[in-house]
Amino acid sequence: MSSKAINHRKIVLKALALRCAGFIFVALGVLGIILPILPTTPFLLAAAACFVRSSDRLYQWLIGNRWFGEYIRRYRDKEGIPLITKIFTIILLWSTLTISAVFFARSIWLILLLLGVGIGVTIHLCLIKTYKAPAADHQTKDHGSGYANNPVFDNKPLKY
Repeated sequence: MSSKAINHRKIVLKALALRCAGFIFVALGVLGIILPILPTTPFLLAAAACFVRSSDRLYQWLIGNRWFGEYIRRYRDKEGIPLITKIFTIILLWSTLTISAVFFARSIWLILLLLGVGIGVTIHLCLIKTYKAPAADHQTKDHGSGYANNPVFDNKPLKY
């Protein structure tokens, strides 16, 4: 086998491995929405990193996803997380950690671990900038077409 063919095979295998890892990270991110022990954001960011290096189509799918897209973009661009999301996340985190500690944890070490995870995640969420939606521009030149202030139709390049 020629060195060119071997190099091509390595590139194909690397892309395949990155795609597989990306899907695993997406699955872990989805589980992180349900289970407070798993962090959602790092897994989704890792999936985005895998996809951007292996498949533009999958990367566009992830950042264009109606559930994760804005979340990833805002985090990546350091715009922050909406306050309501922070509050909901912290309430859900402490609720499930409390239930886990009371009903399932049999050792003080496990309870302390849950407490440490809760404190760490809460601090992390509080340190992330709070996203505030930009004020709507009421002085649009478009009267009634529905396309005013729509990034798809404003002929500006999209920022990724």
